[in-house]
Amino acid sequence: MYIDRSVSSVRAIDPTLFSPIQFHPHALLEFGVNDVCAWFIKYLGVSIARQLKDYQQSMVVVGCEINYARPFQFFDAAEFTAILDKVRLRQSNTVLEFFHVFAAQEEVFARVILHWKLLRLDGAAALSAVSGHMHESLLVRFKEEEIDSSPIQRKLLTYVSEVEYSSPVCVEGSLDITLHRHQCEVADQWTFFQLTSLVAQARECLVMSKAAAQYRMSKVLGVPLKQVAMELSCPVYLFELMRVQTKVYKWQGQWVFIHRIYNVDRGHALAATVVERFE
Repeated sequence: MYIDRSVSSVRAIDPTLFSPIQFHPHALLEFGVNDVCAWFIKYLGVSIARQLKDYQQSMVVVGCEINYARPFQFFDAAEFTAILDKVRLRQSNTVLEFFHVFAAQEEVFARVILHWKLLRLDGAAALSAVSGHMHESLLVRFKEEEIDSSPIQRKLLTYVSEVEYSSPVCVEGSLDITLHRHQCEVADQWTFFQLTSLVAQARECLVMSKAAAQYRMSKVLGVPLKQVAMELSCPVYLFELMRVQTKVYKWQGQWVFIHRIYNVDRGHALAATVVERFE
């Protein structure tokens, strides 16, 4: 019987990982990225830096989903385990799918799925790239069971369409934010896990606005997130202006925040769609 190749690490609980309500989404994603890098080193024998330098290949996150499985707060445990449980090379060897599990006291509190699109560097000093496939020298290091050529379903956009079609907008607003270097990765473009913080800022501003007063939405500030899902469609680079446009719906008894992030400096291009769902 095939056993998936995984990596795991036990980490101490510290107060910066939590809000008063739950484990920060961005922290889950940061640990997820680190485990992806560890998996490449352990099973493919190559670091992400060497993947760039030796194979002229990089990866960029194009989608992710965080699902909180149960309440878990700062005082509930002394340590937790981050596990990259399963890896699949999907969509004709163009997208990597990573399945992450986070557990404490032998009970899962969050699950994360990350989709990374493979890119081929075009030789520019700024690490610019075009769509690519897994390099042949690395492809042979994958197990047969880890390769699944089927396409990834874009469930998020289907969900967004369903919510927007069947529910009226309760309240909406926008927030302009300039991307600064502390929000960037090595190529001076946004780090995807920063999106969870950007939309949280937009949500809190909207919830506390006069426009939301009639809906008594301030209670959302004390409710744990159930799910955060995002799809990224183009990057935002250092010092470029972003506009986060947020619409709030009450759908099937839940508050749903749909955020669209536009790159104002690049023709108002849609850079990402992020959906937050609450308990």
